[in-house]
Amino acid sequence: MDLTGADAGVFFDAPPNPKCIRVRVNQVVTFTNILQGFHYPEQTCGPVPGIFSLNVAGTGSATPTMAGDYGYECGIHGASFAGTIRVVP
Repeated sequence: MDLTGADAGVFFDAPPNPKCIRVRVNQVVTFTNILQGFHYPEQTCGPVPGIFSLNVAGTGSATPTMAGDYGYECGIHGASFAGTIRVVP
């Protein structure tokens, strides 16, 4: 889903919604946990390590500073709650 011209948000659900998004460099991406309990995104790959690893139970934000593909998954459930953020210049 192209979110380069809008607020970029991911509802951390089972699976995340939307599962794949495209944003611009320096655009804030907000993760909102809509599940009960402690679920949080943990980055699995990407050109800047750890930028999308947010150890939060509710809402957390990150701002990518380098273009590339960033994979993430739930720190509790792993790949069954996974998605990708494509960051473009």
